Amino acid sequence: MCPICNESTGTTYKIKDFMYENGAIYDYCECLSCGVLYLKNKVRIQLLYDNKNYYSFYPHIKSKENLIKSILDKKRYKSEILKSSFVGNLLTKIKPLKAYNLTWIKQLNFASYQEKILDVGCGNGQLLNFLSSVGFVNLSGIDPFLEEEISTTLYKIEKKELLGITETFDVIMFHHVLEHIDNPIETLLKAKELLNADGRILIRIPFKDSYAWEKYKENWVQIDAPRHVIIYSKGSLEILFNKVGLEIIDLKYDSTSFQFWGSEQYLHNIALCSPNSYHIDPSKSVFSNEKIIAFDNLAEDLNKNKNGDQVSIILKNK
Repeated sequence: MCPICNESTGTTYKIKDFMYENGAIYDYCECLSCGVLYLKNKVRIQLLYDNKNYYSFYPHIKSKENLIKSILDKKRYKSEILKSSFVGNLLTKIKPLKAYNLTWIKQLNFASYQEKILDVGCGNGQLLNFLSSVGFVNLSGIDPFLEEEISTTLYKIEKKELLGITETFDVIMFHHVLEHIDNPIETLLKAKELLNADGRILIRIPFKDSYAWEKYKENWVQIDAPRHVIIYSKGSLEILFNKVGLEIIDLKYDSTSFQFWGSEQYLHNIALCSPNSYHIDPSKSVFSNEKIIAFDNLAEDLNKNKNGDQVSIILKNK
């Protein structure tokens, strides 16, 4: 039965676990009513997030870029977040930032660096580390699959589920987390309960109503069977947010070239973690630099035309 609209009719797809070589095959159902794609049979999810191999738990990699460039980039981010850096404002006018983190940061419309932020399913805290580097001072994270909790002078990450949290926050972030959760209604109701006045929820998810799904179907990399248990569509999001009493205040498409090189690899039976995967070693992959640039450009065009395979959504209480 559909976890969003409770309808029982749908089309079944056989989806292979392409993250690792020799992956198992899982049944996914496409709901004929709301359009959502969901895993039909539960699996032991805790076995799927190996801290040694799953990307959320990769060690922080220190950049080898020039120190001066790093400092100037931070000033540019500050100019985008709060218009608080004269040098950053000038640099941004000369060369606008094109960065993975920029879309959702601008969407959140931060009032100050003091806003209290919770990152749900944060892994080892790479985004928290980034946010602290550009000035945010009230950061915390939770992830039930951590081997052990992480505490630094900048933030703390606890081995917890959202349902075990009692503090309130100005911003609660779900960066590619909601698709891993099989109880989205309960989860979002809890997140709503934990919002301060004027608080916002950020959700970034793969989006089924996209060019990539129509082109690749079972080989669409964003299905990520069986870790992604629900792949949302426009209709399913409308039903979900209405059920929990949340209102969309902004929605942006933020898909990347991953939708193409990942799916093309799957078409050729190349797992995401194969030695010749672009994810592992671009120099050993089947893609030229020119091909990746073409994928980047196509992703940008799809985002502009609202047909990309990822969306970034800001929600507030109705």
